[in-house]
Amino acid sequence: MTAPEPPVTGDAPMPSEQVSPRRLHPLSPIVTGLFSLVRAWPIVFLAAARATWVPLIVLAIVLLIWRTAVWARMTYGIGPEGLVVRSGILWRNIQAVPPQRVQQVEVRRQLRHRATGLAVVRVGLAGGGEGAQVELEALSLEEAEELATTLERWRSRHRADVTSTAVDVVDGTTTDPDGRPVPPSAWPPPPRPPLLQLSVGQLLVAGLTSRSLWLAPFAALAAFVQFMADARFDTDTTDTVRSSLADVSPALTLVTLMVIGLVAAAVGTVFSHYGLVVTEVDRDLVVRRGLFDQRTVTIPRDRVQFVELQAHVIRRRLRLASFDVRTADLGGGDGNGGSSTSIPIGPRDDLEALVPELIRDVVFPVTRRHPPGAVRRSVVRRCIRLVPVAAAVGWLVAGLDGVPLAAVVGFVVAVPSGWLAGRRLRSGWTDSCIVTERGLVTWRRSVVPVRRVQSIGIEQNPFQRRLGLASVRLDVAGSVGAIELRDLALADAMQIPDLLGTPVGAL
Repeated sequence: MTAPEPPVTGDAPMPSEQVSPRRLHPLSPIVTGLFSLVRAWPIVFLAAARATWVPLIVLAIVLLIWRTAVWARMTYGIGPEGLVVRSGILWRNIQAVPPQRVQQVEVRRQLRHRATGLAVVRVGLAGGGEGAQVELEALSLEEAEELATTLERWRSRHRADVTSTAVDVVDGTTTDPDGRPVPPSAWPPPPRPPLLQLSVGQLLVAGLTSRSLWLAPFAALAAFVQFMADARFDTDTTDTVRSSLADVSPALTLVTLMVIGLVAAAVGTVFSHYGLVVTEVDRDLVVRRGLFDQRTVTIPRDRVQFVELQAHVIRRRLRLASFDVRTADLGGGDGNGGSSTSIPIGPRDDLEALVPELIRDVVFPVTRRHPPGAVRRSVVRRCIRLVPVAAAVGWLVAGLDGVPLAAVVGFVVAVPSGWLAGRRLRSGWTDSCIVTERGLVTWRRSVVPVRRVQSIGIEQNPFQRRLGLASVRLDVAGSVGAIELRDLALADAMQIPDLLGTPVGAL
């Protein structure tokens, strides 16, 4: 049976969690120095071009001496005040991180760390924006995981409403620290299975259906045209390339270039997100991924600002979607700091099931379509955008004679696409949650807890006023821009500020 630990006041770590100041791993100067040498590639190229390695050797020695001095003057420890990092050669720096400032802890292992059995611990701090973090590179893998676990335990204990009771199992009997039996109802719950786990096949699909690949045909066509031009004028090309272009049909060459782009995108996605798994640890969600660059990120539930699901046309047909979680600082900073964790692809039903796992204690609304006036405005807005563009393209291709036909084609395309886009506008809200959906080519669903909304704005232009519509802007900390509920009925739009307890008058 484990002996009870002395009582701890405030947010201080347990005595067993405190660690005397220690340095980083002895291999840290070599690992970080080699990485700095890679970034000095101009000197490497210059040395290779001049067939002399003296500058490269001198640079390597200087970097190694400098990184060794940095390593010798840097220590970290865990004490009553929290995580304390001391660093600096000429100018000494002491940084203390109390547990309530810890926003996110990430354990990362790039290829150079995996080759040496090391890891990097990055501690994101609340209240300081995206640039506020403490980075310890490099620790042994055991020390990195122990430090990350301790920091997460601090944060969980700081935010917990009640202190959990420690239990031990001795000779098959569950007891508390004082040796009293604990009933089964108070036993810790068994570990939950992974909430989401992606296979290699799913990651390949993610790479092959990435939106960035929509430009692949145009890039392949441009490369093909350039190859043909080089072969034609004997410019910047070899005889082998010219003969290959002469023997292979243009269609096959174009298809080959597209296939190369697709394979590269698929393989890159697999390497970046290999083994992606989402699990629950201490009431938070932990995302692990990466083949060469292994990353472990904790998503704190109490700091989730909003969640967004996305799916373009191809993924909607396959019932797939991507997932983005935005967390932001709660430390009284400028409100613009935050971080985002993305899941590149997954079954849409499984990703939708993650939303209530992240946003607890809220009632999710039933979304409904926006009024018919929103559909009419969507059609008009699409016509205003597409018809002039189509007319300009017709003028460039066929002169003034092609403008009328191109304008008609633009109108024929704009009306049904605008109608479909308007029909896809859906929103819903309760006292605790706001959900909005939009998008024709790319479907998006944003889920925002009401308690995370900083302010609500209602906008109405003359066209909306004529149709009895208004748009609602939700300002959420940690988001790049506001989340918009476009073209709601005016009566519905005026109800949303009531969710914050700040009713507004008539527009």
